[in-house]
Amino acid sequence: MKTRFKFINFDNVVPHPRGVWVIRNNASDKIIGKVEWYPRWRMYVADFDEFSIWSSDCLNDVAEFIKGIG
Repeated sequence: MKTRFKFINFDNVVPHPRGVWVIRNNASDKIIGKVEWYPRWRMYVADFDEFSIWSSDCLNDVAEFIKGIG
């Protein structure tokens, strides 16, 4: 599973199954969101930091990552 992309990367902080990954900015290493299991929808979702800004390319990378762990 790919965890490093052009501008973001994913660090597993809670092991699979039902893991949690933080999303980090590659340039600053700052945590800008997380991916975690959402039981009500029975799927993984992304939860973004309220002060982060996301391009369509980065959102596509998040979607690709979630598809890989789902």
